[in-house]
Amino acid sequence: MTETSTRSVVAVKLRYNPKVFWFDPVRESYQTGDHVLVDTERGREIGLVVDGALEVDEQHIAALKSPLNPVIRALSDLDYDRIDSLDAKGREALPVFRELIGKHALDMKPISVEYLFSGDKAVFYFSSDERVDFRELVRELASQFHIRIDMRQIGVRDEARMLGGLAHCGEELCCARLGGEFQPVSIRMAKEQDLPLNPAKISGACGRLMCCLRYEFEAYRDFKGRAPKKGALIETPLGQAKVVDLDTPREVIHLRLEDGKRFAVALRDFDCPGEGAECKRPCRISQEAIRGCTSPGIQLALAALEREALALEMPEPEPRVPTRRPRRRGGNRVAKADSQDARNLQGARAATGSAGAGTTASTSGSAAAAASGERSTEQRSQGQTRQQARARTSQQSRQQTQARRQEKPQQRQRPGQRSSGIRGAEPSAKGATSASRTDTSRADTSRADTSESAPLRRRRRRASSSGNTDSGEAGASR
Repeated sequence: MTETSTRSVVAVKLRYNPKVFWFDPVRESYQTGDHVLVDTERGREIGLVVDGALEVDEQHIAALKSPLNPVIRALSDLDYDRIDSLDAKGREALPVFRELIGKHALDMKPISVEYLFSGDKAVFYFSSDERVDFRELVRELASQFHIRIDMRQIGVRDEARMLGGLAHCGEELCCARLGGEFQPVSIRMAKEQDLPLNPAKISGACGRLMCCLRYEFEAYRDFKGRAPKKGALIETPLGQAKVVDLDTPREVIHLRLEDGKRFAVALRDFDCPGEGAECKRPCRISQEAIRGCTSPGIQLALAALEREALALEMPEPEPRVPTRRPRRRGGNRVAKADSQDARNLQGARAATGSAGAGTTASTSGSAAAAASGERSTEQRSQGQTRQQARARTSQQSRQQTQARRQEKPQQRQRPGQRSSGIRGAEPSAKGATSASRTDTSRADTSRADTSESAPLRRRRRRASSSGNTDSGEAGASR
């Protein structure tokens, strides 16, 4: 395999020509952005170095239509002064050029006048839709300026490039900024980019279709080949959404839900349900892709959807068995009632032993208290309510009061002390039990009644009568 030889060239863009030409640096080094003086077919011209270090094969150089011209030198300060003076001459010649065109009534539009660097030749640029016979005009221009005259007809695109200006976007015209050869632009490119087919909106300063339509055509065609079409239905976690707009530069798709909420999702976040050839266009969005949306309505809908999913994933709670726990205050009362029952039982037994076998009523009362204590204990074990415990407590307090009365020691009546006689006779028990009660106990009772007030005596009588009745009934039932 033979090695191909290369050669160093410099890419230079001429001042009044948008094309880029190669020149021989002639063993000199030039940097990008330098202004140089080069030899061309028209003579010496000013050019701008676009690329100062290019290695090109000899085959490409041999394929050029014209031989590789050399770069004379870089411009100096004197060269810049000369260029300024030549530009001033060109601006002064343009009004004369326009006046002579009107004098000869030629259908042509003057554009610009360029004086070459040598100063012995001037190029007059004009535009026209038809072929123009300008031989008389050239003779008058030569007699007026005493230099060689070169007439150059250009198109409207070249006119816009030479004069420059701003486009609809506010930037410099693409033809003047980017340069290069013109490429054909069709109306199909405007349709592909969803632009309004209004000539005033898609035409440039030259009156032709804008050059940027061609520059962006490939990007729009590639994006639309990968994105869903307008009006397509997309599956989302929030329901079906419709494609309403496409943002090609950012590759973002705008969607609208059935309830009217709109949001935007990047094309890379879309999914294809099919595989291979079946997966032509994406038609599904995941919940993670929608999470990045900044719309408050979409965020609220996602939060509600996540709550529903969390509720479905959580297991159902087991049914709880209703338990009835006594309040702390009630529980204390029950505990107090238990201790009170135990004390009542002990007091009843002690009273039975001291009174002897002759007091049947006291024995029956103690037996009734013991039986009542046992019943209350059994009922609490079965979960008695607080009201029943409260009733038992009141009954036990009455029994305890009766037992304390029976335990009082017998006192002898003091001289001069009389019984009031108001206290009525207590109901006696069956048999000889009630008859065995002595007058001494009655004297003690009457003595106590005289020292207390009338309301207190009445309460004591009611409590005593009820206690005797209960003990009598208990003895009868036994």
